[in-house]
Amino acid sequence: MTKFEFLANETLLEFFGYLNGIDIYYAFSGLNNRFNQLIRNIPLHANFQNVKSEVFNQFCTQMLLYPSIKDQIVSLNLSDTIGTRGQAQAFLSMFQLNEFSHLRSLTLVEIVSIDGEEMKSMLESLSNLKHLVIRKCYFSEDIQTVIMESTVKMLTVSMLYYDSMFIDKIIPITHLTVSESCELETLYEFFRGIPLLKYLKIERLSDDDYNGFNHLDYLNDQAVCLRQLIIHNKDWFQPDLYELIFKQTPNLKILAFSVTYTEHGIFSPEQNKIDIVDADLWEKTITLLIPQLKVFKFVFEISFYDLCQDKVLKQFKLFQADFWLKQHQWYTVCEYGDKSAVIYTIPYCLNYIRLESDISIICDASINKSKLHDNITHLNFCVKRVNREMPHYLSNIKLLRLKLKFGYGLAPVVFNNQALQLLEMSVNLANIKYLDINHLVHIESPLILLQILKQTPNLSVIGITPQCLISSLTNDELCTYFNKLIKKLLIFAREGLSSIDSNELIKFCETFSNLEQLQCSVQHSNDLMFILKYLSKLSCIKIKCSEDLHLSVEDLNEKLQELGSKLKKTFLYEFTSQEDIFKDDNTYLDIWLNYKN
Repeated sequence: MTKFEFLANETLLEFFGYLNGIDIYYAFSGLNNRFNQLIRNIPLHANFQNVKSEVFNQFCTQMLLYPSIKDQIVSLNLSDTIGTRGQAQAFLSMFQLNEFSHLRSLTLVEIVSIDGEEMKSMLESLSNLKHLVIRKCYFSEDIQTVIMESTVKMLTVSMLYYDSMFIDKIIPITHLTVSESCELETLYEFFRGIPLLKYLKIERLSDDDYNGFNHLDYLNDQAVCLRQLIIHNKDWFQPDLYELIFKQTPNLKILAFSVTYTEHGIFSPEQNKIDIVDADLWEKTITLLIPQLKVFKFVFEISFYDLCQDKVLKQFKLFQADFWLKQHQWYTVCEYGDKSAVIYTIPYCLNYIRLESDISIICDASINKSKLHDNITHLNFCVKRVNREMPHYLSNIKLLRLKLKFGYGLAPVVFNNQALQLLEMSVNLANIKYLDINHLVHIESPLILLQILKQTPNLSVIGITPQCLISSLTNDELCTYFNKLIKKLLIFAREGLSSIDSNELIKFCETFSNLEQLQCSVQHSNDLMFILKYLSKLSCIKIKCSEDLHLSVEDLNEKLQELGSKLKKTFLYEFTSQEDIFKDDNTYLDIWLNYKN
């Protein structure tokens, strides 16, 4: 600490600018008079997402003792996600948002404790608020109406739908991000009702309402201020639709566009070309409709039948014309295999990619292939297709999924030493934080998983099947790495922990004694109580309730009260119903654990 104290105040202030304000107070408050003066005269970015309860309580106590800290907070992130359930409600019971007079940015994640009227009152009282992020929040009133009359200029929401809010209303938002889904008619209404919009990002533009209204009714509503448009679609492309969109955005300067993992863009032998990778069509669209475009980033992925590879490569060559390379310096790359291809501009504009062994790369000779994928942090490593050295090396992967390539049936595939060697040659494992092992991928030996964990010092989250978990518990060295690294565990498959006998359950709790979050299926209430008792650092657990788990609310209350009195812990729980990918309803039990004060 002595060497740290030698740093100049200016250096320390710059350093604090990179830290969560909550961590700053937790680490430096009360250390000495110099640090107390420094941290009480800086703007604070207070992010409560994933903050442990003891840190949360300490910071809130500091604000109660020293109310001036509230004047330092310029951005605030409140979250009720799993692991921090109840913290937002606790925070808002101690403080009113209008007490934070300098608050400019507010983020709310999975908040269920505020109704629409409260939200409206909060926003009206925050005269300096310019940036609002709302993710997976469910209010009793329409959140769109609540936002409409606020001072917010930059807005991020999970979803927006068309309604009467846009009629005769001028919304002052200049930057809008829709992080999950947006319908077409709502997009058109953005152009009509948000005339000052400069930046628009839509993660998924839905075509569910494509035939439900007259697109031509919106042609006169031009978004003349819009300069940057980002649209990512995963399964469809309509050239005539995008022609209409671009007609309404004549002053666009930056466009990022992707269509990936498409099932509808199948290139058949009968087709001469496919619209999404038609360079001539894009050149015509840009020249006529968005002539001010300076930056064009795209990722176009298509699947094709046999004998179509040559046609795809022929279309790619059209992106090497003077319009693309000389006039705009938009350089493109084509990665192609026996059944699919992806054409994209550099640098690659998405953060995820699939890695397969049958891929070849073609691009301009001036392009450095080793730097093509530096932006990628999420990787799907398709085990079935891994049979030779990869053309990529991915250095910044944070999330790694070992999975089976789509379309290759439901038979499990073995992840063996050969696959491990190819993974090591293709990916820098040192940065991985999340490892997800698909239920159709069978790890041949615990020694293989051990080799992976030895190379992943930053790993803290793993998704695994019960079979792989049981096999792993037989290797003591692997168990040591689990204990040291893993803070969050997701156990896939219907049977969950029910396939583990009592001795293995003891070994499981010993191995994962540092676990903080757990998600799994449980068929017996005794197993649940055993886990809650012996995983002492657990802060939350999400249980998928099987049909055999006969646990009434009364029984659960009784068991948790009895266990809580023994452990000096309090339990908060909630039953929810969610649809899975097969549209089946499943019941989940979420339990949050907190020590009594």
